[in-house]
Amino acid sequence: ATLAVKDHEKKTQRDQNHDKGSASSIEWHAPLSPEEADAMLVLDETTGAALQGLLDQIRRAADFARQKIKAPTKIQMIGPPGTGKTVAARWLASHLGKTLAIVRTAELVSAWVGKSGKNIQAVFKKAQRKGAVIFLDEVDAVSIRRDLVGASSGGEENKRMTTALLQILN
Repeated sequence: ATLAVKDHEKKTQRDQNHDKGSASSIEWHAPLSPEEADAMLVLDETTGAALQGLLDQIRRAADFARQKIKAPTKIQMIGPPGTGKTVAARWLASHLGKTLAIVRTAELVSAWVGKSGKNIQAVFKKAQRKGAVIFLDEVDAVSIRRDLVGASSGGEENKRMTTALLQILN
């Protein structure tokens, strides 16, 4: 799947509290009009259809609920930097009429035991209060195979953070 991104002026508001690892690790983007969102993202046919299909499913969450089916609420986008994952998330949030919360996941990591998990929870609570779509950027920098982490590897906090993320996302 190929994403092409058109240049677009960023309209961002950085959280007022700049303490590293707190809910200030969120970059807020107000929703664009659907026309503005469409103008900033060019998709190949397959990717466009998949993204539109997800949007349609999210919009029909009530229909799913009546059938006792849980509507999809999560998507994993994979690709190298610069391929349009963040812009695609902004497109989706804008078409839902919601603010986009871009979370730089690596900024949530703390050297203090348990602090990373608390940082993740704080971010999700804050975004949830605002009714925002959450985009976890660079999650691969902190998520690791938990079974490969040894006590001396220095990755125990990343292991706890991965576990906290999985608990929140499930």
